[in-house]
Amino acid sequence: MPRVETRLRPPHPRLLHLLVVPLALCSASCAYLEQLFQKPNVTLQRVDLTSLSFTGIGASFVMKVDNPNPIGIDLARLAYQLTIEGKQLAAGRGNQAASVPANGSGLLTLPVAINFSDFVQSIEALFKKDKINYSIALAPGFNTPLGIIDIPLSHSDTFPTPKLPDVKLGTPTVSGIDLTGASVALPITIHNKNGFELPVNGMNYKITVAGANIIEAGASPGNVAANQVKNVPVVARINFAQTGMGLMNALRGGGADVGLSGLLDLGGYKLPLNLTSKLGK
Repeated sequence: MPRVETRLRPPHPRLLHLLVVPLALCSASCAYLEQLFQKPNVTLQRVDLTSLSFTGIGASFVMKVDNPNPIGIDLARLAYQLTIEGKQLAAGRGNQAASVPANGSGLLTLPVAINFSDFVQSIEALFKKDKINYSIALAPGFNTPLGIIDIPLSHSDTFPTPKLPDVKLGTPTVSGIDLTGASVALPITIHNKNGFELPVNGMNYKITVAGANIIEAGASPGNVAANQVKNVPVVARINFAQTGMGLMNALRGGGADVGLSGLLDLGGYKLPLNLTSKLGK
């Protein structure tokens, strides 16, 4: 068979011109835009504590955005990663809308809700700490003529922890003692050591006198104002027909052991109570 040779002809000079010129113009245009457009500057201005309770913390991370360009920019996305007490929580994205004017500045706020149960096994152990360590990585992205530009920044600090109240039992007293029974008054105080109102949804308790079970009941102490002490008087009626007449002598003699055990509902966390005192004369 005869051999057939195929030769590729070089592209026509005009075709090369049509291909190269737009690419060169695009490259020059992009380089020119990069020279003209400057990345916005983002700094974390402050962290606002919006809520603090025995279930979690609410905080707002407020960022300042400085736009040095002659055109305005809009927020395209806002990603963040929060780490609490060394445990990396799930990454998230904010859904805020924000615009920064040309040659101006604006504020960008990211609200974050933190549940204590997400990063600790022992809530009570957490409340014994003065501070909670955290770090956050932020990556706001802005729409620009060059596409979306992400500007990463990070911040580490501490959050305050809610302080458990001091619950104390004063000296119980006896009144109305007769052959049928007696009344025992237990003066309880709740000291709120927080700068916010202490929520108290209720108190369930059991009272013992000289080892005998007297009563199981509940009370509604009500909320305790910030940095205040609230008195919660509890009165229990003892029925000698149920407890035995031997308890009468213990009450009359004074000095008997009185105990109150139960749970104080702090709105999401139930504080165990185990209070003891001596009966007054």
